[in-house]
Amino acid sequence: MTGWSVVVARTAERDLAEAVLYIKDRLGNQAAALRLLDEFESIVADIANNPEARPLVRNARIARLGYRWAPVGNYMAFYVADRNSKTVTVERLLYGRSNWSDAL
Repeated sequence: MTGWSVVVARTAERDLAEAVLYIKDRLGNQAAALRLLDEFESIVADIANNPEARPLVRNARIARLGYRWAPVGNYMAFYVADRNSKTVTVERLLYGRSNWSDAL
């Protein structure tokens, strides 16, 4: 399974921007902020090559909607794969220790 197209939703773009700014400005760690960007890009490429390799989320209600997740540093990228259109939509990038199920 290769060649799926990936769409990064505005919510995920905003999540990523907020995380990078927080790490860079509030924590004062530009290198870690750049690493997060690199890891996000790497995960997006990996998902495009094999979107169904990642597990469904453990929350049954959200899993029924098809949400899968992939680790991105201390964050979790949540996405949905549509087999019909061979499109993956990355919906959110949330801090791993947050109450992410309320955000989906």
